[in-house]
Amino acid sequence: VPVTDLSLNGPTRTLFAATYGRSMYKLDLYQFTSVNSLTKPDIEISIYPNPSQGEVKIKLNGAAAPNAVFELFDEKGSAVKSVKLTGAETQLDRGDLKPGIYFYRVNSKNGVISQGKLIFS
Repeated sequence: VPVTDLSLNGPTRTLFAATYGRSMYKLDLYQFTSVNSLTKPDIEISIYPNPSQGEVKIKLNGAAAPNAVFELFDEKGSAVKSVKLTGAETQLDRGDLKPGIYFYRVNSKNGVISQGKLIFS
């Protein structure tokens, strides 16, 4: 979809994109770019393989992360998968997700633990 207009609202860190057909998309940049919102530096998250062709392993190292949830978003910012992380390692199946770049966020009851990109080829 060709984007004809882009607008960034600095104070709210919201990106607006308009297409030729005048569809409008809104993306909260804090979801993917805010380092200040990370709350648990004592927890290390490994996601591998990345890039992946199918199944991905999510490994938690360090302190316990009660009620941690792995959320996956597409390029439009829409949530496409959500998995509760139980134990030290959790497997995520690609399912019917198309090849491309996805953004992830790992949340716990105390806030965002980690965020980044996951590529499916």
